[in-house]
Amino acid sequence: MVHRRLKSGGEWERTETQYCASPGSQSPEDAAERVTAPPTPTVTAEDLQKMPIQPGTVSIQPGPNTLKNYHTNIYADSRPQELEVTLLGQQVRVRATPVSYTFDYGDGTTTGPTTDPGRALPENSWDTPTSTSHQYRETGDYAIVISTEFRGEYRVGGR
Repeated sequence: MVHRRLKSGGEWERTETQYCASPGSQSPEDAAERVTAPPTPTVTAEDLQKMPIQPGTVSIQPGPNTLKNYHTNIYADSRPQELEVTLLGQQVRVRATPVSYTFDYGDGTTTGPTTDPGRALPENSWDTPTSTSHQYRETGDYAIVISTEFRGEYRVGGR
């Protein structure tokens, strides 16, 4: 390429373009256009929120009823999930992994966020404290909610 500058300190201006190539070969710009890769999709937090990621289930031991002032074992059953989606015309594999749990026991008491989803106890275990168990002080019907936070990873076209 040939450039010139009309005055000292001024802008350079391209005056002509010359390429050294064998007969019949393409210019560098033409070759670059030919091999330009499609844009790589980016999966955002908003994209993840729109995907059909299945929430975990709430498990209670003993259940469905428990005893006042006894430890009730409550745990989340949530597993990593893989989804296939198409973004910008490309196949994208998304892996959603549960990483954090917040337990709302329905009586104004919460635990978390914690990385521990809790675990099932052996059958017929009663009043066994766990990291996610809860003791209800009053009888009643309580709506237990476990909020699960997922970490998303993705691969584009097998990469």
